[in-house]
Amino acid sequence: MGLRIARKRVLRLMRENALLSPHRARPRPADDHDRKIITDAPNVMWAIDGTQVATVRNSKVWLFATVEHWNAEALGWHVSKRGTRREALQAMGMAVRQQFGHLGRDAARGVQLRHDHGSCFMAEDFQNQTRA
Repeated sequence: MGLRIARKRVLRLMRENALLSPHRARPRPADDHDRKIITDAPNVMWAIDGTQVATVRNSKVWLFATVEHWNAEALGWHVSKRGTRREALQAMGMAVRQQFGHLGRDAARGVQLRHDHGSCFMAEDFQNQTRA
């Protein structure tokens, strides 16, 4: 039976006594992406996201915003106590009505939509509504 000691302690002692084997870090592929997506014209690509915002009365609300990639303009937004797919669709609907005048089936045809993998955006209802 031996002594029980933490793995980090062993690592520290080996490092201090030059007992670690030399190793090289894996080469990382070049990342040429500057994290900015700017389109050449309006209504090519939009983004939508939601965040919780603290209110003055110690509660929180959800803010959903639809943003144009061409000029970073907020096209639609919705504030609600709940952060579900329905509230996200409200922000999308506002943007579509503002840009195209109606919410018809093909109103925003051709506009690409970017979003994260949040549950409200990955919901089947949200996906079906935004594909139409």
